[in-house]
Parts: sequence; C-alpha cells; structure tokens
Amino acid sequence: MSQKAPTFMPLYLIIFLAEVGYSMSYVLFTVLLLGGDSTLLPHGTSLEVRTLALSVTLFMYPAGQFLGAPILGALSDYFGRKKLLLSSLTLAVLTYTAVATSLTLHSFYLLLGSLFLAGFFEGNIAVAQSAIGDVVAHEARSKHFGAISTAASLAWVVGPVAGGVLSNNTLVSWFSPSTPFWMLIPLLGLALVWTAWRFHETRQRGPDAKLEPLKALTNLKTVVTNKRLRPLYWSNFIAFLAAYGYFRAFPIYAIEAFDIDATTISMMVAYITVPLVIANSWAIPHLAKHFSMLQLCTYSSVLMGLFTIAIVIPTSPHAFWITLFPAAFCLAVAMTSLTTLISQSALPHEQGQVMGNNQGLRVGAEALTSISAGPLALVTVATPFIAYGAIGLLAGALFYLLCAPARKAAKALA
Repeated sequence: MSQKAPTFMPLYLIIFLAEVGYSMSYVLFTVLLLGGDSTLLPHGTSLEVRTLALSVTLFMYPAGQFLGAPILGALSDYFGRKKLLLSSLTLAVLTYTAVATSLTLHSFYLLLGSLFLAGFFEGNIAVAQSAIGDVVAHEARSKHFGAISTAASLAWVVGPVAGGVLSNNTLVSWFSPSTPFWMLIPLLGLALVWTAWRFHETRQRGPDAKLEPLKALTNLKTVVTNKRLRPLYWSNFIAFLAAYGYFRAFPIYAIEAFDIDATTISMMVAYITVPLVIANSWAIPHLAKHFSMLQLCTYSSVLMGLFTIAIVIPTSPHAFWITLFPAAFCLAVAMTSLTTLISQSALPHEQGQVMGNNQGLRVGAEALTSISAGPLALVTVATPFIAYGAIGLLAGALFYLLCAPARKAAKALA
C-alpha cells in the first residue's frame, strides 16, 4: 500500500526546517562566541574559554536529538506518527522561541538548555522516516528516503546563508543574531498546520499494543540487545562516521593545505550539494532497480572510503574541487541506502523504534566526528581524510561479512 507523494511533502518540510535550524547554528554561534565582542560571554573571556563554550554550544543540539530520536520514534509506535509529529512540532516552536529569546537576552545558559530541547523535539525526523516505512513498499523506499536526504542537503546550503544574512545588521538595522530563529518559528508553525491538514496517520495501533514508558526511555539499548538488527545498527554507525568525517575534514584540509578563505569554503559547501542532489534524485532510484540495498550499502561504503582517501593525493587546489565530487556522490548513495536498508529490515510494529535508534546513531556519529576531526588534523593535515576513508572501507567490509541475517530478514518481509 502506498500513499500519494503529496501526502509526504509535510514530512520533507519538517526535515528541511530541522536541518536549517541546526545548520544556522554553525555560522551564528561561531561568530557570536569566538568574536572578541561576544555579548553571550563576559567581557574579556579568553579565546580558550570561548572555544570551549562554542564546542559545548554546538554539541547541545545533536545531544538532544541523540536522546530524542529513539524516544519519539518508540512513542510513535504506540501513539501514532501524526500525534507525535504534531506534539513535537508544537514543542519545537516553543523551544526555538526560547533559543531566539536567549539570544535577545544574551543568556548563554538559556541558550544551551533551549538548544538541547530543540534537538530533542526535532528527533521527530525519526518519526517522519517511520511514517514512510509504514506505507511505502520496500522497493520504493529508497526514492522517498532519497528525497529526505535531498531536503537535508539543501538545508545545509539555505541555513548558513540565511543565518548569515538575517543576522547582519549592516543590511537591515533591526537584524540581529536572534532574527534567523524568529524567522524560523512561523515556518515551523506552517509545517505544523500543513501536517495537521495534509498528513494522514500511517500507524494503526494493534489491539495488543502496550505503552511502556521506561522501554521508550531506554530504547537505544536495543542497538546492542536486538541480535537480529545489531549487525546493521553497527555497520550503519561505522558508515555514518565515515560520511560525517568527510564533511568535518574538508574545511580543515582546505584551510590548512591550500589557505582557502571562508567565502570559498561556503561555495564548496554549495558545490558539494550538487552530487548529493544528483545521487538522491536520479542515481539511487536507478541503482535500486539493479542492486539490493545491502549491495548498495556495501559498494557505496567502499567507494566512499576509496574516494575520500584519494582526496589527499593531488596537491593542487583545483584538483581538490574535482576530488571532492565523487566522494560526496558515493556518500549520498551510502547515506540513503543505510536508512532504506534498516527500514526494510524492521518489522512493522518496531518501525518507529528502529528508525529512532538509527537516527540516534547517526547524530552520535556526527557528534563524534566533530570532536575527532581537529585532533586527527594535528597529526598531519591529510590524516582525517585517510582515517575516515579507512572507516568507510571498514563499513563496506562489515556490510559484506556481518549482514547476511539482515538480507534474509529483508527478503522474508518483501
């Protein structure tokens, strides 16, 4: 059974806005906290303390999502996808209001708490993914998960640009660091209204379903205890490390190897979106006709690893632009295939729980690469690309060696 495509459009908007909110933070808070005239920290705060404050600030959103995605996903298995989407969107509006207010009041600690809660409630990304898994046939899921990845990729172009423009008071006198978040709030309200109007419930609770609050709170532990899906969870996690490592490594390499400026790096971020969109909107639907999702996970992880390592071979900044492209393309195929495969392997009653766990692992990998990329670059400037490329090769090997049970489960459910 499949719903008409327009029904899923509110889900794509939810994911797009979640990633816009997160991506804006990277531009805004870097400037706010590392600038010597920051109003969020006391005057005269040392660069070391401001750098630490930035790390903590950027960690709060993914930390909230790491906890929120498994909990919201599991609760949506009981209450239904629509109720969880509407309630989490309502609370996201409130928490982003708190984010904007904290910037208006120059309250650093209110900012930390509100960012954590914003990440927690925008763990509803897992609920949106689960809704697609509920009703879309296995062979068609890659198309819809590809659309999700495209929405997220575009958000990482729109978010930083919007954040930079809307916070610049030299363009408009009343613009400030809080303006981008005030502007985001009505868009979240639009997503809330559109979801209430157009999205139809995809998860019907069975007569034997039971609400287990403690189980929802400890849902993430099933990535270890679920023997059937454990190989997939951890293979996905390793592949996520390789993928997010690529995104963390290329700005460091660009600056240290070629002395590329911030404006050019922003252009590189937009440029990298091109292979991501091509992969998700065109390549994956075609590849899915000829390869299983497990094969795509295996091949794309290996190629992602090889092309990531290959980035450091040329010594020219012009060649650097060229070598970024194939690695990003394979990364996009891998990310969508990973999500599709785990969704195909989940039983109907556990779709929300499994997608929540997967999103939690994804965000955990993102946070881990944020912490590890800098120290790896201290070894040599090429080390991050080599390390994360090797991790991609490891992910491909794990998919090949460990996921035979998942392949059988997917065939049995088809």
